[in-house]
Amino acid sequence: MRKFYYVIICMVCLLSVSAQKKVLLEQFRTFSMIGPVMQYLNQEETKAVLLKQLNNSLLKYKNAQLIDQDFRMTVLPELKPTNPTDLPFTIADSSTWHMYLDLYEFETNTFYYVHPEYKEDSALFKRTASVFDLTVLLTDWKKDIILKEFITICITRGSSNGFGIQASSPSLSNRGFTDMLNYALERVLDPENKVGLMEIKAAPVFYADNFLLPIISNYPVIQVSNKNNIASYKRDQTDEIIRLGEPFYEELITKGKNKNVADKSIISTAINSTGRQNSSDFVHARQETRDVLRDKNYTLKMLIEINPIFNYKNEDEVFTGFMPDSLHFLLKDQDTIAKFKIIKNTGLVVGDKLVLKTKNIGLGAENRTIYLNKLSNGYDSTSIYLMDPAEVSRKIFSEYVITGLIHNQPFTIMCSNRNTLKEFYLNQDNIAVAMGKFLPERIAVFDASLDKEILNQLMMIGFSRLLR
Repeated sequence: MRKFYYVIICMVCLLSVSAQKKVLLEQFRTFSMIGPVMQYLNQEETKAVLLKQLNNSLLKYKNAQLIDQDFRMTVLPELKPTNPTDLPFTIADSSTWHMYLDLYEFETNTFYYVHPEYKEDSALFKRTASVFDLTVLLTDWKKDIILKEFITICITRGSSNGFGIQASSPSLSNRGFTDMLNYALERVLDPENKVGLMEIKAAPVFYADNFLLPIISNYPVIQVSNKNNIASYKRDQTDEIIRLGEPFYEELITKGKNKNVADKSIISTAINSTGRQNSSDFVHARQETRDVLRDKNYTLKMLIEINPIFNYKNEDEVFTGFMPDSLHFLLKDQDTIAKFKIIKNTGLVVGDKLVLKTKNIGLGAENRTIYLNKLSNGYDSTSIYLMDPAEVSRKIFSEYVITGLIHNQPFTIMCSNRNTLKEFYLNQDNIAVAMGKFLPERIAVFDASLDKEILNQLMMIGFSRLLR
């Protein structure tokens, strides 16, 4: 009886194997509106991983397998729809199927303009960095279509441990791109899949640099939870919570019955020294903040001039600007916790050239460099991916440089990467770095002895909503 069952099982297996189809990947066309993301497909390791996933999905869902490991990729100079009459056709035998893949990357606004039906999900639209369309066409030896499916993938920003200058493109790292395409191939070949649009949260891509990437992996990354203007994080087993309120503005009046600035005060002297007290408006920008754990409330005060008669070529005469010198404060009740000045670095277009009045000198800032031909995850130097062997480097500048005294100790905060990278210095030492614009998203502390309360106070300044 056992022999009888054994023979039957063997016969079933032989019939199954003989029924298995062969698949030839005839063509893999790629196109990107944004940048170099498709260059990842030139890597042999990436090709091998994708072909393995494709073969596994074919076996799982179609009882078929690839007959070779040739990628046959074509990079299109412009977007072209699939035309069945133009498809290459190599082998015409009845046991072979023919596969054609199209992978296109769209700029978000262009995609939603072409496909307005997807824009109904406005929240997804706003957070999308780029959009990929994957089309799979499978035909038999007669060129009859066995399968034609497509799937749209919206790439949105996911969590990350990275720090530095975020790359404008590509929207995915090499690993993120491979994972995305593997997942899309699995879904599009699955006959049970009914989803035509999916979202993939991906970590941002950073340019390699010479000032953060070489050291950042030596320090733990503290992830910050943000909700309703409240940032909470854990440091040394302590739950730190800071609240950064909404900004508001108080007009400063130096004359008349509504005068609210005392004569010969620091503020009055600063306003009169501009010589524009009759043409400009002056306001105190304020923001209330709170260190919840220590039950301490603070007020940020920054002195701003609004100059309606401004010279766009002169950084000191832009329409809205922080008053020069140390006229900005972090206060606790009547006590001055920090006194500082703010340098806003404005890029001006003169003729056809961008002129940057870089002010972030000292502390080695003038040597800070990013490499546009090298991408990384912003945390691990071994993650560097070389997009081009020819080095392309660029000095970076800070949109804001804040310098002053906090608890009578000199401090500097450099705000770069569209005001989303904050570097904190205390007594000339680089003590911490954080990512985020108006609330910290993640922090790395370089000085383990750094007082927790002082770090919170520095972040209240660096992440102020007054720094637009």
